[in-house]
Amino acid sequence: MFKPIFLKNENFDLRFHSDNPNIISILEQNLDKVYWRILSTNKEAVHILEQNFDKIDWSYLSTNINAIHILEKNVHKIDWLYLSWNINAISILEKNINKIYWSQ
Repeated sequence: MFKPIFLKNENFDLRFHSDNPNIISILEQNLDKVYWRILSTNKEAVHILEQNFDKIDWSYLSTNINAIHILEKNVHKIDWLYLSWNINAISILEKNINKIYWSQ
């Protein structure tokens, strides 16, 4: 299997690139090197997170613009501060106005 040259570099730490939506195929092949907290923010990694539900960081997932369907099914796990910044979370926020963190 082809390995990108940067993965051969011992100084390249994939954990710090877990939010990069352009390297999803590399992340999928190296799940043991992923930083799950950061991956939870990656808008292209939702399918990976769905398959590794126990590794989701719910605060960070609450910011993920493509994870609304997961959050809607797990409202009790939402971090409302983070969700309040999610531009795609309007449908959830409208149903939970009292939980919105308003900026000062």
